[in-house]
Amino acid sequence: MRVALAATVAAALPSMAQQVAAPSAHGFLLACANSAAAVFLFSFQVHEKSVLLPLMPATLLSFALLPPPPGPASSSRAGSSRALLAALAVWGSVVACFGMFPLLERDGVAAAYAACIVAYVARGRGAGGRGVGGLGGGWRRGE
Repeated sequence: MRVALAATVAAALPSMAQQVAAPSAHGFLLACANSAAAVFLFSFQVHEKSVLLPLMPATLLSFALLPPPPGPASSSRAGSSRALLAALAVWGSVVACFGMFPLLERDGVAAAYAACIVAYVARGRGAGGRGVGGLGGGWRRGE
C-alpha cells in the first residue's frame, strides 16, 4: 500500500509543482488530468469504473473550453502540440470507455454506449476547426 501511495504521489508531483511555479488555466487542466491518471494507474485497488476519474479533465481538454495559454498563439509548433493533445484526449476517452464495455453490455446499455461514442467522436472531430479527432486540427474554431 505504501508503494502505491509513493508511486501515485511521484507521478502527480511534477505537474503539481509546475502549476505552483507558473499557474495557468491550461496548466490546471493538465495537472488535473495528470493527477487523476496517476490515481487511476497507481492506486492500491482499482475498479473498471475508476477510469471515469481522469475522463473529466481529458474531456475539458479535448473540447478546448478554456482559452489557450498566454504566449505566441501564432506558433505552428504550439498549435500542432495543442491539436495532438486534443486528439489524444478524444481518443483516450474512447479507449478508456471501451474498457468498460463488458460492464455496460451486462447492464444492457451497449446500444446507448455505441451511440454516445459516435456522437462524442463526431463532436470531437468538429471541435477543432479542421478536426480534433485527427492530428491536423487547430485548437479552437477559426484558428
